[in-house]
Amino acid sequence: RYNIPQPIIESFKKDYGETVCIDLLKAMSERAETYIRINPLKTTVDDLIQLLPENTAEKAVLQNALCVHGTGDVTGLPGFAEGKFHVQDLSSQLLCAFVSPQPGERLADVCAAPGGKSFTLAEYMENTGVLDAFDLYKGRVNLIKKGAERLGLSIIHAAVRDAATGVCEKQYDRVLCDVPCSGLGVIRRKPEIRYKKQESFKELPALQLKILEHSAQLVRPGGILFYSTCTLRNAENGAVVTEFLKCHPEFEPYDLPETEGIPHTVNEPEFMRTMMPMDHGGDGFFAAAMRRKTETGKETKR
Repeated sequence: RYNIPQPIIESFKKDYGETVCIDLLKAMSERAETYIRINPLKTTVDDLIQLLPENTAEKAVLQNALCVHGTGDVTGLPGFAEGKFHVQDLSSQLLCAFVSPQPGERLADVCAAPGGKSFTLAEYMENTGVLDAFDLYKGRVNLIKKGAERLGLSIIHAAVRDAATGVCEKQYDRVLCDVPCSGLGVIRRKPEIRYKKQESFKELPALQLKILEHSAQLVRPGGILFYSTCTLRNAENGAVVTEFLKCHPEFEPYDLPETEGIPHTVNEPEFMRTMMPMDHGGDGFFAAAMRRKTETGKETKR
């Protein structure tokens, strides 16, 4: 009925229950919407809507987000070449809202390519401070550099680094780990994912935990560590975060902010958030936040 392999359906049913599983399968059978993020350094939502072809764009639930329809190649739209927007799914934009970096802060995006999240985070920072965007491959790092240049985001410094083993002597106020995953949350956009062998998923949690633990070293005392995936599989999401906190008492859960107008389907701790396609129309994503305790061990409130 839904053209999803039975093992994936069983995984959804196990993690979220049959009712949510059915709603999720229905949502995944629908066509994914295209979302763009306006660059507030160069335009406004209303001005960009006026610039785009009539009836192709409408405001989304998040500030500075637009849903576009029937446009074909989005990169050919007015304003793209001038850096007035970039393409980014709504769930990815919501993740950036959770990270919510402030102007002047220091931030690291350790698995950054092709750069959409780094661009939005730099815009949150009003292009002030430092944003180091790392990726494993030189070609993908070049994509980040080109995108940042087009958008006029000069605080982004893109460089090659292995998130699981790479050395970095700096410390940051916020560190984002959007780790490699099985991708089950983006099946609508990448239908070939449904044909991946389930055996290929088994080694992912160990790699994800390794990246999270290695990246934790970059977080200053009192700083925030964010973990995210674009999958809907607890073994790669909540279970990885739970294991990390168990092994690293120097970190503690850090509650994510409430998101007005966006339902929350999954019952989970306040420092975790599973984003479902039927919640708001975006892809399936997961996010969690953890704070590095200060040297005195005192807690700091959000």
